[in-house]
Amino acid sequence: MNILQGHFNGTDAVTYLQLGAIPYSIKFWGLEGATPDTVEWDRTMVHDLLTPEGIMRPTGGGAVVDYALSEGVRPYFGGDLVTSSNQTLTYGEGLYIERDDNDYRYLTNAAAGISGDAATVTITDWTLDTLAANSGHFNGDVTGTYIGAGSLIIIQETAVPNRQYYPVAINTLTGGQGSDADEVVLSYPVPTGKVTFIGGMDGYKPSPYGTVTKPGMRINLLTTPFVNDELVGFLALMP
Repeated sequence: MNILQGHFNGTDAVTYLQLGAIPYSIKFWGLEGATPDTVEWDRTMVHDLLTPEGIMRPTGGGAVVDYALSEGVRPYFGGDLVTSSNQTLTYGEGLYIERDDNDYRYLTNAAAGISGDAATVTITDWTLDTLAANSGHFNGDVTGTYIGAGSLIIIQETAVPNRQYYPVAINTLTGGQGSDADEVVLSYPVPTGKVTFIGGMDGYKPSPYGTVTKPGMRINLLTTPFVNDELVGFLALMP
């Protein structure tokens, strides 16, 4: 068995989260809510008509909510052909979404086949400005289409001999910014160093047209923690 974790952007429509297989169990929670509820599903829940689409555990107490058919989350077996009639390709708004492993720190150079989200120069440097605020800046700005709050970033420290790598996340960054002091806030303070990777802020991206979808989970619930334009985290136990 394997553990798979990630995050994606909530939408106001039924979403198909492609994980590559049906999980044994999965838990979702809102990453941007002050008191996010959690939704849980596992394979044993299919044996009861009251819980085939999981349960919700309200934060702060209250009764556990059962989700019947079309009310919560349920297995998605894949095999659909993605077309313009069932998919939107706007980043953060896709209905069929797949893991986004792209590195967006590059300045786009179409002639060289390089695509990224840097606005001025390829982002290579991180400078820590304020230790207490986890804030600093890059050597250039970002466009903000793909890089922003939620992006995984990996920084290699350069000031000490061990050159340690720090995998953290961007918590605050506005499109068109990044090169001025304290414009980038990370999840933890990271020493000045070299940027070796910046992922997409939504974690999962729309599958392109022509894709045959993989199995995962179908999300029918359109309320907390699946709030439109807010990040949702998940942890899944996979085959």
